[in-house]
Amino acid sequence: ASPQDNKVSQRDQNRESNPALSARFDRYQNELELSKNVADQLSGDEGLSNYFETLLASGLPAALCAKWLRNELLAYGDEGDLSGLPFGAGSFVELLTLLNNKEISNRMAKEILEAMVKTGQAPGALLKEMGGGVIADDAAIEGIIQSVLDAAADECERYKNGEDKLLGFFMGQVMAQTKGKADPKLSRDLLQQALAKLRA
Repeated sequence: ASPQDNKVSQRDQNRESNPALSARFDRYQNELELSKNVADQLSGDEGLSNYFETLLASGLPAALCAKWLRNELLAYGDEGDLSGLPFGAGSFVELLTLLNNKEISNRMAKEILEAMVKTGQAPGALLKEMGGGVIADDAAIEGIIQSVLDAAADECERYKNGEDKLLGFFMGQVMAQTKGKADPKLSRDLLQQALAKLRA
């Protein structure tokens, strides 16, 4: 039997001897609509399952909690044991809440998690150190767009004369100025509005 098979049979044994885990295995599939494999992993070990339950209790979406617990956090655990990490489930909830509220991007969340593992610091403090989260404030982005347009008189003139492909150039400048933190959709919308005025 492969080590993978041994792990599966170990999880089955754990559920047989622990009715609470067995009940979670059913609930994760039927109520939370997680796949059988995911439900198996998250209900086959008491420590891991309790950790997942703590995440769920925060009210965050089950799919988000399961994905980040399995794909990201377990990579830092010791053979699936998360007790050696320098932060608890509460900090992980804080990180996922920032992500779920779109205050940080996926990439930023991974960077913050890596820093949490190294330092044990809280996500909010690390986010401040990194210069803040996603910029989704209309006025702030409009100000950045204006400074980009002011600095690119030549390109503005060319855009005015019908060179549509410069939208990508302007968008790149906005992202560069905000170090990739401007909300992409909002930035594009506001940029298109500003550029439309050039042609008005």
